[in-house]
Amino acid sequence: MRGDAVRRILMRILRRVPWLYDFVRYLEIRMNLLFGRVHEADFEAFAALPQGAVFIDIGANMGQSAVSVRAVHKTARIHSFEPNPHLEPALQRIARSVGTMDIEIVALGDSEGEATLSVPVASSGTEFS
Repeated sequence: MRGDAVRRILMRILRRVPWLYDFVRYLEIRMNLLFGRVHEADFEAFAALPQGAVFIDIGANMGQSAVSVRAVHKTARIHSFEPNPHLEPALQRIARSVGTMDIEIVALGDSEGEATLSVPVASSGTEFS
C-alpha cells in the first residue's frame, strides 16, 4: 500500500515537470540497454531475425523500441521515424548508444503533405513539445 502511494506521488511530480519526466524515461531506456532488457515481452521475438535484418520503427518516441530490438538482436539495422522534434535529442542520445540506427524527424503516411502534430499538455499547463 505504501509503495503505491509513493508511486502515485512520484508520477504526479513527473507529470508536472516535463524535463524531469523525459530524464527519468531516458534513464529507464538506458538501463534497459545496459542490462539487455526489452520494454515489452513481445520484443523477445526479434531475436529470431536473421543477421543483417532491418527494423523500421515508426513513431520512435524516445527510442524504447530501438533499445529493445538491440537488446535481443545485436546486428539489426534500425531506422527510426518520429514526427515530434522535441524527442530528437533523446533519440540522438539513444542512437549513439545503440549504434547502427538512423533517425528521421518526420511523419510517415500514405500520401505527401503537411499536418499539425498535436502534443499533450502537462497538467501544470506546460507543453511537452
